[in-house]
Amino acid sequence: MRTLRICLLTSTLLAAAWSAAKANPIQGLFARLHGTDEVPAVLSPGGGAFRGSLPFVTGVYQYQLHYFRLRGNVTEIDVQLAQPGANGGVMVVLCSNLPTAPAGTQPCPATGPATISGQITASAILGGAAAQGVAAGDLDAFGAAVNAGLAYVNLRTDLAPDGEVRGQISTFVISNA
Repeated sequence: MRTLRICLLTSTLLAAAWSAAKANPIQGLFARLHGTDEVPAVLSPGGGAFRGSLPFVTGVYQYQLHYFRLRGNVTEIDVQLAQPGANGGVMVVLCSNLPTAPAGTQPCPATGPATISGQITASAILGGAAAQGVAAGDLDAFGAAVNAGLAYVNLRTDLAPDGEVRGQISTFVISNA
């Protein structure tokens, strides 16, 4: 009888977990980086692609960014808060070669082609967009900005310190079904 109860309980828990996985799909993120998306536009032969995801079970954004053919050496790559055609505050620094980088920030490969990857957690959210509603450590507000189409990846170089290539982050759903 005890074995039957354990089997029933285990089956119930597994069914609940499977239902939660189907009800909470993974959010996918994507941005294609171009110099013509910078504000003001930059004529650059370079580009890049940002991919990311938010698995429902962890609440941690995973990302990968590939870039290539840049005119300058990479100084910093960050995620900022603004609609297309506008500039905004820095929410997260993905990598940096600057002495002012937040502690623990990974260095950027200075030249491409190169790929970086990592995680965005609440501790990575800076206060650079606090006046726009995303306070330091506020992962929920960061997610709301991304979901609203108000986040972009900005790649800065020594020849274009405000940004050489940029891409607005779009979201899509990756089904677990």
